Amino acid sequence: MIIVETTLSLGRTVNLGNFESLRADLSIKIDLNSDEDYEEIVREVEATLSHNLESILRRQISKSREENFV
Repeated sequence: MIIVETTLSLGRTVNLGNFESLRADLSIKIDLNSDEDYEEIVREVEATLSHNLESILRRQISKSREENFV
């Protein structure tokens, strides 16, 4: 089997309190060459997704809290 394309998606829902929540989803589509190590590429993409998703959530949560205090 030759895998030429993979899409990885990661999502997370955060409870903000007061019956509010924030959901963020992020996905990355990668094209692969047949000589690349698939498992290693998936681990790298997973780490990238996880890091960026957490960054997005932190920014959005901070923004949401700022808006609620205005």
